[in-house]
Amino acid sequence: MARLRITNPKILLIAIGLGSLLFVGSFAFADEMVSASCADHLWFVVPTPDADAPLMLYHHAREMEGPYLSPGRTLPEAPLAMAAWDNQVWMIFPAKPGSDPPKRETLTTQIYSKSSLGFYYYDPPDQFGLVDSLSGMGILVGFVGTADGPIALRIPTQRAGIKIVGREGSTASDPVLKAPVLEQLHGQRWEQISLPSGFSPGSQCAMVAIGKGSTQLVILSQESSSPASAILYRRVRKDQWVESKFEINLGNLRAVTTVDSQIVLAMQEMQESVLSLSYLRQDSLLSLTELPLPKGLWTLVGMSDGLRFIEQTNQTTRTIRHIDSIDGSVGLPVPMQSQRQLVMRAIHIPIIFGLGVTILVIVIITRGGAKTTPATLPDSLRISAPTARLAAVFIDLLASVLVVSLVFQYPINEFSKLPVWTTDILDTIPVLLVIGLTFIHSMICESIFGRTLGKSLLGLRVVTAQAGVRASFAATLVRNLLKLIVLLIPVLVLVGLGNPQVQGLSDLMARTVVCQDKPKQDAESPKDR
Repeated sequence: MARLRITNPKILLIAIGLGSLLFVGSFAFADEMVSASCADHLWFVVPTPDADAPLMLYHHAREMEGPYLSPGRTLPEAPLAMAAWDNQVWMIFPAKPGSDPPKRETLTTQIYSKSSLGFYYYDPPDQFGLVDSLSGMGILVGFVGTADGPIALRIPTQRAGIKIVGREGSTASDPVLKAPVLEQLHGQRWEQISLPSGFSPGSQCAMVAIGKGSTQLVILSQESSSPASAILYRRVRKDQWVESKFEINLGNLRAVTTVDSQIVLAMQEMQESVLSLSYLRQDSLLSLTELPLPKGLWTLVGMSDGLRFIEQTNQTTRTIRHIDSIDGSVGLPVPMQSQRQLVMRAIHIPIIFGLGVTILVIVIITRGGAKTTPATLPDSLRISAPTARLAAVFIDLLASVLVVSLVFQYPINEFSKLPVWTTDILDTIPVLLVIGLTFIHSMICESIFGRTLGKSLLGLRVVTAQAGVRASFAATLVRNLLKLIVLLIPVLVLVGLGNPQVQGLSDLMARTVVCQDKPKQDAESPKDR
């Protein structure tokens, strides 16, 4: 056993008494889950009863719209801390014993949404990404995700303030961190960034990130001279910090998170069995709500639509409750389960396909002969080409997209989510609005003028198949109701493309055709030449 020599005998008793305080500054407790969250995603780590996978990383997304989890990923050990930004999460693990210099391994992974199949998946699916390890010296008291990469705050241990001399190879001879360090992961390397001038962390310390891109850092530090006071350091620019003091005992801090760029603290008074959630203002606290202290593992995280409180009462049961970030109302705990099956999220898809097949069968039975019966048209008209018809439909749809985009402020990429390919019906609202507007436009214009905007620009019109005159209102209504189905299931366009008279489902049911004027030389009869 290595011998230790303490240069000041008076602090021998202090050194012995500090044995349980070597991790002062960490605000994690034994009953808190290691977790991380951002606007749309959250991750947390919990133990499982499976001996082959004792620790599991779970993911929950705001768009899951319920108490659902993505399939978990096993972890080699419990991480010290986690940080998240967008769809990516980083995890820092304890330093390996005997490593020289001590290093904390840092892993990362990203999760993606497969909207067409209705589930979330990791890429790569079977392994974590390894980035530059964080130094193992000092205490990790803060780890947050930002748009520019995660940021870690390390502060000296209590041993750094006690002059202990040990033999080479002993624990006492390990290098110690002598000053706090703030580092950011740029690409694959940790790079030091500036701390507040004269920053001297107290016995309790925490860090969060707020603002656009979560790039505005906030550090909370207990005042060394007064346990009931704390200092708030806020980074307003890259190298500029402002500080303020307020009355709060960070020794009662159990969790800190953010929601809508606001900092939320979960405090527990000594001997109390409740958690008090409060917003942190510039120099005071604004009470939000209270929760009974959980009996099992728990975590409090913030997302763009409010707070989430997750508990694990046993190794197989996890619950989640929503906390409103405005009025503080707390929802009932709901058991979490694997994300919904595709058939439950996409029940509208088989309904639409079934409706389309039914319509197709009806058309074949009742109007099958129309495919082979030539249309009776005046000499001045001819059946339009398939490309002209498709171009006219495209113009009508484009006009509807522009109107819906301007009125409802939808970005253009939202109109790519077709009902038959998107598992969440809410995602198809922009497309459904476009289809509805196109129906109204086609119904009005074809019943009055016999043509829509697109058909008018390309010289096309809708007429009856047997007389070549403008279709009646009833025929126009039938035609456009069937056109709705075709727009919902675009593959049904193939029916018209394979028809010698270019009659789609809507034309076959309404007994109409889309035609255009013949060129003058074609319209003239032989006796006129």
